[in-house]
Amino acid sequence: MKKMLRRIGLHPTLSAFTAITGALAGVLGTIYTAHIRVVFPFEQMHHWPPDLPVISFWVFVVVFGFCFGLGTWAQNKTTLEKLGKLHKLSDETRNVQVELRGGVDRLEYIIRTMPPEDVLDRFEDSYRGVFLEVASAYESGASIVDIQKAIIAVLAGLAHLTSVFDHAHQDTVYCVNMMLYHKRDGIDANTLDELNKGLIFFDRATTTLQSLDGFLELIPEFAMRLNAAKQVEADTDTPHIVLPVPRKRKQESKPAVLPGAPEAFCASTGYAGYEDTLTLKKWCIERSALGEVIADEVGRYFARGGDGQSIRSFVGYLHSVVGKWQQSAGIAGSTCPKPGLEYDA
Repeated sequence: MKKMLRRIGLHPTLSAFTAITGALAGVLGTIYTAHIRVVFPFEQMHHWPPDLPVISFWVFVVVFGFCFGLGTWAQNKTTLEKLGKLHKLSDETRNVQVELRGGVDRLEYIIRTMPPEDVLDRFEDSYRGVFLEVASAYESGASIVDIQKAIIAVLAGLAHLTSVFDHAHQDTVYCVNMMLYHKRDGIDANTLDELNKGLIFFDRATTTLQSLDGFLELIPEFAMRLNAAKQVEADTDTPHIVLPVPRKRKQESKPAVLPGAPEAFCASTGYAGYEDTLTLKKWCIERSALGEVIADEVGRYFARGGDGQSIRSFVGYLHSVVGKWQQSAGIAGSTCPKPGLEYDA
């Protein structure tokens, strides 16, 4: 019924008919104004013969009102439906734009992270040097010095490959380091006290050490850097720091683990990083469960004048060692003084 009324209301004939009835009502009202003023139309039902001009006037008025209302209702209904479709189309267009923008960003990211053509040759050269050092460290008579040389060789190779994958500029300095994992349970009191002294990004007012699963300790002796001349040297400026690894990885569906080494240790992929440390404080507040205290500490640490002001992006890789050093685990990390270190490459 409503569909039929809408079709009638939208038909051009109805508009013409409404205009004609309105015009006739106006003509009769003008000519027979005195009659209409003194005679109410319903009283005409009791008098015969009725006053035809008056009856005709009121009939045209009623018909005009009905037709006008029907046309208005049909047009409003159709307009609302079209607006609804337009809003839906706008939302779909907006979603398409978001997807398109995301696709462009992903394509840009893929292009940016594509390694150079000679990456395999460089990898082969790096791998040969590293392999010899690591192989000697696995020999039965290897000393602690041999093991240290192997670790340094691996970190140096990682620094070179990072610069290759990241399309390093002439003045870009890449730093690599190693963090050793200490499980909270079983740590003696002296070691725990030393780890607690170097612990950063940890809210001591609301959190206890018992709530941690363990600690990631940066070993300054194994901190290296690839200078602007693409030579690996010891990074003597690297401080001794310790990062917390909480037992609860998430709180209310938000990560409770810091990006970088802690996230890499907890992630199933074994690697994680962050592209721009100047936005890390905002990430901590809006997208994590770390809290404002830790977010403020992170902001101060990476801001100008902070201890981490030279670090703009970083990435961590999990390494689990089996065999001679079974049950050992650590994080090999890379840092860069510019944003956008591409760890997915």
